[in-house]
Amino acid sequence: MTTTTPFPSTPIASLPGTPYPIHALAYSAAPAAYILTGSGDRAIRLYNPFPASGGPRGAVQPGKLVQTFEAHGYEVLDLCVASDNARFASCGGDRSVFLWDVATAKTTRRFGGQHGHTARINTVAFAGVDESVLVSGSFDASVRLWDAKASSMKPIQVLSEARDAVQVVLVSPARPAEVLAGSVDGRVRCYDIRMGR
Repeated sequence: MTTTTPFPSTPIASLPGTPYPIHALAYSAAPAAYILTGSGDRAIRLYNPFPASGGPRGAVQPGKLVQTFEAHGYEVLDLCVASDNARFASCGGDRSVFLWDVATAKTTRRFGGQHGHTARINTVAFAGVDESVLVSGSFDASVRLWDAKASSMKPIQVLSEARDAVQVVLVSPARPAEVLAGSVDGRVRCYDIRMGR
């Protein structure tokens, strides 16, 4: 006879919320020290999800709001934390990608504007050696690559093969030069940013 452990049915922690929808969640890189949320009120919130607490065992522990980040003009739709935990990227309905410094709670770069996406940006990820590239996917059916270290506001590459909105981009830490992009047209496309294709 085998016994099975039941799946969890109650939360072990909760984060103070906002009356607006939460569109994005991101853990910091291992060891996970913080959680970011992106919401419909245009704000990004950084939480300590498990503060030291002397509360009763089994009680739901509230996470602690540490910092609020504000720069977006519309809802925040996706977040991605760099492996050094010192930076993160956000994107949203304002057609902008922001690169943030966690320690100062300030943006260090903004990508978009005249050379950016023409519709909301649904997804963002770090790519390349030392996470020196930001990848964004948009409702405008394109994937754009941005140099996170240079001062240029122009994308270093625009990938326009999708026939409908790009909903998700994914980069494996084990293969930082390969970008996967999933779109509403039902396709997943793989790009090698070293080869420019």
